Amino acid sequence: MEGVYRRQGFCASHETDEAGVSRLFKRLRPGENRANRPLVSFAPSFPLAGIPVDQSSERQHCSRIIMSKKCLLIFSANHTSKNIASLRFKLLTKYIDFSEYEVHIFSHTAAGPPQSTAADGPDIHIHEADRYPEGRIARLLNPILVVASAFASRLPSWVAVMGSKERKGWLVNSISMAEKIAARKKSAGDAVVVVGTYSPVEALIAAKALSRKYKLPCLLDFRDGLVFESLGRKGMLYTPLRKAMERTLVAQADLITSVGKTLVEYFRSAYPGKRVEYLPNGFDRSEFVEAQATIDSSEESKLSAIAAPGEIIIGHFGRISSSDASSIQALKFLVARINQAHDLSKNLHFVFVGDLNDNDLMLLKRIKPRTTILPPMDREAILRFMTKCHFLLLITGDRTSCATGKIFEYLAAGPEIVCFSAVENEASYIIKASNSGRTILVGDDQGAERILSAISSADRITDGPRGNTDIFSKPEQAAMFMRWMNQLAHGDAYT
Repeated sequence: MEGVYRRQGFCASHETDEAGVSRLFKRLRPGENRANRPLVSFAPSFPLAGIPVDQSSERQHCSRIIMSKKCLLIFSANHTSKNIASLRFKLLTKYIDFSEYEVHIFSHTAAGPPQSTAADGPDIHIHEADRYPEGRIARLLNPILVVASAFASRLPSWVAVMGSKERKGWLVNSISMAEKIAARKKSAGDAVVVVGTYSPVEALIAAKALSRKYKLPCLLDFRDGLVFESLGRKGMLYTPLRKAMERTLVAQADLITSVGKTLVEYFRSAYPGKRVEYLPNGFDRSEFVEAQATIDSSEESKLSAIAAPGEIIIGHFGRISSSDASSIQALKFLVARINQAHDLSKNLHFVFVGDLNDNDLMLLKRIKPRTTILPPMDREAILRFMTKCHFLLLITGDRTSCATGKIFEYLAAGPEIVCFSAVENEASYIIKASNSGRTILVGDDQGAERILSAISSADRITDGPRGNTDIFSKPEQAAMFMRWMNQLAHGDAYT
């Protein structure tokens, strides 16, 4: 007997008589599925063909339970960029179980070809919209609209019906796209979870608005602090405004996640009763395997020409003070200590790859040992180059919550990490806990001299084996993330 099947690309035969359906229900006893989740989230481990949904009401219910997928609507504005911030959910969604989840990601329109790392298939969909609206007046009003929308969740939906989409920014257009999907999924009876990742704040506001309008469970993710050690403008207006925005956004969230233990502690202290979980940035070892298997002769020749025989290569990748202005303190200290210990560092070769600003470049040009400055490279070339360095350099500022994304790639690459920092922070904690390197604080002249002496001798700067870094592995994190999504989908936010 032929029927209509919900699952795309799925075509096989199955028992469609009443006895067959009864036997099927016996095999699907609640609590016995592989993930110990309620029956509604069951993903069968035995082969099933689509049970015709146009038969009895019992078969329709059975088909919906088995065939429907949970839907994730993720507001990740940087997802299609080449910024390292994009990798947080790009690599996480790569390992989501697409037999259970359909994923929609709402991002800024990519400048040039997007950097594709996430799994690409029928169950992950990227929806892009321009960050800023067209027109001078619309651009001037956009920041006011964003702030107002944090407190008036329906405002973006009202604005959406006025004029063309080109006259509206990412906040309004991304919510409009997400509303259509949410309405369709809700009417089909599918479980839907909304996720917003900061920064920018528009992603949190969009997640709150959608969650509130459609009564959907909501996860808000903080890569940086909106209030705690904020990177935004300081002042009598901005600080209290950010506090008020954070309060109203967090109030809507069923789950808060953050990249660092310091931020997690802040949210738990500031919002008692809210569930807050630690979801650090991480690495994907398969990226390094794939990068090693793909050789670009032009890049390889460029990298090979950099190192002279006997040189110790210390590599730094990415931005410095463009990401955090306070990191310029650590860079100044590093340059001063290198130059003062010139006799110890004659065989050192510092290589800086990435988008560096004028302040960074002015300081780097003062380094006496050989220094090479290279523009941003293709990601695969960067990953290959990391593994060829003798040591990897990290420079951080005065934010205790700082856990820059590059540290996780450094962990996966293998060489020991040398961190110069204004304060002990999340990055220095990770380095110490994983025994992957050493941190030198600004002002520690003797510590800097010892480290530079060890590096110039190509000695190890750590003792003993490395610690367990599984918590930073994207497959491990994806499993944890999916567990939280299942809990939210079934209304169990505090399990």
